[in-house]
Amino acid sequence: MINQSAARNMRSEIMSSMESNIDFYLRSFESEMNRIETLKREYLFDDDFQKISNMSHLMPVHERTTAFLRIEKKLELLKNSNLYVKEASVNIPLIGKILYSNRYDEHVMPPETVRALSHNNESPFIYWDERLYISGAYPESNYGDRLPVFLIAVELSKEQIKDSLSSITGVAGGGALLLGHDNSWMLNGESQPELMKAISTETPSFVFDNHGRGQGRVKVGGTSYVLTYGKSSELDVSLLLYYPESQLLQPLTQYTVWMWLLSLFSITVIIGFSYWIFRNIHRPLRHLVRALRRVEKGDLGVQVRHPNRDEFNYVYQQFNAMVDRLSILIHEVYEGQIRNQRAELKQLQSQINPHFLYNSFYALYRLAKAEDMDKVAKITQHLSKYYHFLTRTGMDEVPLEVEMMHAKSYVEIQMVRFGDLVKVSWSEIPGMCRDILVPRMTLQPLIENAFQYGLEELRSDAQLKIDFTRHADWLSITIEDNGDRLSDQKLQELNGLMMAKQVTETTGVINVHSRLRLKFGSTAGLRLSRSGMGGMKVELIIPLQKEG
Repeated sequence: MINQSAARNMRSEIMSSMESNIDFYLRSFESEMNRIETLKREYLFDDDFQKISNMSHLMPVHERTTAFLRIEKKLELLKNSNLYVKEASVNIPLIGKILYSNRYDEHVMPPETVRALSHNNESPFIYWDERLYISGAYPESNYGDRLPVFLIAVELSKEQIKDSLSSITGVAGGGALLLGHDNSWMLNGESQPELMKAISTETPSFVFDNHGRGQGRVKVGGTSYVLTYGKSSELDVSLLLYYPESQLLQPLTQYTVWMWLLSLFSITVIIGFSYWIFRNIHRPLRHLVRALRRVEKGDLGVQVRHPNRDEFNYVYQQFNAMVDRLSILIHEVYEGQIRNQRAELKQLQSQINPHFLYNSFYALYRLAKAEDMDKVAKITQHLSKYYHFLTRTGMDEVPLEVEMMHAKSYVEIQMVRFGDLVKVSWSEIPGMCRDILVPRMTLQPLIENAFQYGLEELRSDAQLKIDFTRHADWLSITIEDNGDRLSDQKLQELNGLMMAKQVTETTGVINVHSRLRLKFGSTAGLRLSRSGMGGMKVELIIPLQKEG
């Protein structure tokens, strides 16, 4: 922006300087031409010119010769008074001669030349026969085809005008151009035909302001020229200066090149420095962030390496050490949880509900007293299986089908006690889910909870329903009853215990929920809600792995 602003300012200053040159030259040129015009008009009414052109045949020889000499001196004065005058002459048809500043010719100008030079127009200049004149005829008014009595013709030196035009510019490749009325003639300091042709084509479109000035551009042969022109209304001529734009703004062009080189160098440095930052800071940092995200997702086997011995090498080493320590701590915590869950399981297995044991033996007593030996044998068999499963502590996990058979043994023992008061319905385990390994004592504590808190107080029409449902990627086991002792507050308290991270009092339901999440992850566990039958609904969720 600074460079462009400087270019605009410099261009404005150069244009102003060119306009000043045009004004100065035009004023000087007008002054010189006015001097010629003044002398010319004096001579038109001079006595010697009048007598020679009108009464030379009546004058004595001596007087006529003296008049000739005076006229020649006056013409010489006109010639020498101005550098732009090449020759001054007077055409006198009466005596058949053309008088010059230092000689005379014994013939007169051709009529067509006289008519051309005596023609009055807006401009004082007349261009005829490749020559430039300022002329005046006496009388000044034309009367048909009559030729004037005498004609003063001042021929201007085109070489002197061209030299003066060449001295205006002072810039290589530049020049000045003097244009006559309606481009009838053209003088330039440097001969450049193509440029002159282009400028002459552009001149009709010149637009002058109130001060008679204007500016424009023209392109010739791949070179752009700046044009500045001014008009002299007094002489009816236009002066045009042209400069190659590259020459005018050459210093700024050099500065622009240096600025672009500096910008290119700066961009190169920035790119190189950015790559250095990326290679030495951003890429190692991004690698570390990726490793942290893997650790966040639970991948504790990640290790990072850094080839350079710098700060990142130290950070990477500390990260690897931290992951190793974290893995050990998590493993210790996980083992502690497993040991804790095993201890709770052992406690559940070792706890023999005295109420359940009393009810079972009392049922045996009644059956034995009634001599119903088939039922005695049946309940004894179920009790044997039940306590055999409880006291077998070598296995922490069993197939789902074995867990269901243990739960059925518990239900069969309870059915001896409740008889027809409780109606229990089981659905089949989906075929591909029978061999899923689940923690021991998963279903039986939930069914026991339903009997103890939901069905025990009901006197009739008690219902217990156990359903197995296979979904796309998880197995749902639903245990629901129609008990009437579950309040909304109690259900809310139980759900709060299920969501708590630390539980001081562990019940059978909470233990089952914790062990399921420990084995299968955070998506597994229990969901407690109110059953459509009115009691509690416990939904046990087990996620399924792909390919069974």
